[in-house]
Amino acid sequence: MTKFISANNNVVYFLIVAVISVLLIIFISNFSTIVTSLIANPNATVVYWLVPFVILSAYAIFLIWILKSTNYYISDNYLACKSGPFRIKIAIEKIKKVEENDSWIKTTIFKPALSHKGFYIYYDRYECVFVSPQNKKLFAFALKEINPNIQFI
Repeated sequence: MTKFISANNNVVYFLIVAVISVLLIIFISNFSTIVTSLIANPNATVVYWLVPFVILSAYAIFLIWILKSTNYYISDNYLACKSGPFRIKIAIEKIKKVEENDSWIKTTIFKPALSHKGFYIYYDRYECVFVSPQNKKLFAFALKEINPNIQFI
């Protein structure tokens, strides 16, 4: 099994830092109010700071999970793409075309990639996925080695 790490883009890091910063600002700016309110009336204001805090915390954890787990695996004639909770497995024999792309706008529904620079992989009849391996040449070579009929554009 060959593992290919997804190339990173600074936008993902910015989102994580922004969400964590908002969490800290919410918590620090309301800390004295929260403590005072909880002492006076434990059930009154918990919802006002707890709900946004929990939602943003879950979002930050979700982003970190995607950032740390976006990888591509080639083994047993399959390409497996993993990004957080999202998974896809493609038979390499079904791949028809691989097209390099570096535009910011992507026209595919499934994009397990952390960068805007990568490959569109066309397989089956109308299916397409976008991936962004760090080492594009090695990734392309590994695909071509298993399926020499892949058209690279």
